[in-house]
Amino acid sequence: MKIQEPLNKYTTLGLGGPADCLLNIGDISGLKRVLEFVKKQKLPLTLLGGGSNVLIKDGGIRGLVVRLKEDFAGIKIKGTKVICGGGAILSGAVIASAAKGLSGLEFAAGIPGTAGGAVIMNAGANGCELKDVVRQVKVMDVNGKIIKLTPAKCGFVYRSSKLKSGRNIVIEVTFGLKKSTLTGVKAKIREYLTKRQAQQPCSLGTAGCIFKNPKGFSAGQLIDSCGLKGKKYGKTEVSKKHANYLLNRGSSSRDFLKLMETVKKTVLEKKGVKLEEEIIILGEDR
Repeated sequence: MKIQEPLNKYTTLGLGGPADCLLNIGDISGLKRVLEFVKKQKLPLTLLGGGSNVLIKDGGIRGLVVRLKEDFAGIKIKGTKVICGGGAILSGAVIASAAKGLSGLEFAAGIPGTAGGAVIMNAGANGCELKDVVRQVKVMDVNGKIIKLTPAKCGFVYRSSKLKSGRNIVIEVTFGLKKSTLTGVKAKIREYLTKRQAQQPCSLGTAGCIFKNPKGFSAGQLIDSCGLKGKKYGKTEVSKKHANYLLNRGSSSRDFLKLMETVKKTVLEKKGVKLEEEIIILGEDR
């Protein structure tokens, strides 16, 4: 366990104050013990995945921050099913399925973060979403009980799900894929990665798309049409490559949030469209 651990090094954005306590948990029994402890002590509990779609405020996070590791980071393949621990890296599942000539996860090539976090957010790209291939999600509730959920029970919607409520912790995800060929799957992955690298800033200091696409619109195109590419607040900048990406160039979370609000206000005033955050905002102000 680490006390007053800076969280900026655990996110792709590179922002965020300290956690009161940060703990890596490696197995089911350890997770149960932690849930019992925080319940008894009435401590706030925050689960942090790969940190790729998260903005943590400058004041950090109170209570206990947990990361799922070791047993929770495994990936198994059984026939056409890919079974991932909640802490498994999603890109690892893409690579593992490709090695077996299994098709269905190619669209997720390049999506950072863990399988658990990605499923909670119903991450997607290239016209596909994880809900299209999820067959089962295994969660642990606050009492340490393990529950198996069907996709219908997960309540998947665009870039969200009922899993986002935080009442349950995703400990395992099963994807159902289709048999294909190693050559065919790898070709699709290369195609998607090439497209991603051409259209999006794929460096550290980003957190993926900041805003959801409003129905009938592209958030990036709306922001671009308002002349906001390159707009800065402090050391935060709207990407010139893709306007729905904001870049941390040595900024603070406060300045990042200020630029987010400027973008939202400008798009609403000029286009009459209200943008909704896709990024998850955690913690408190300094």
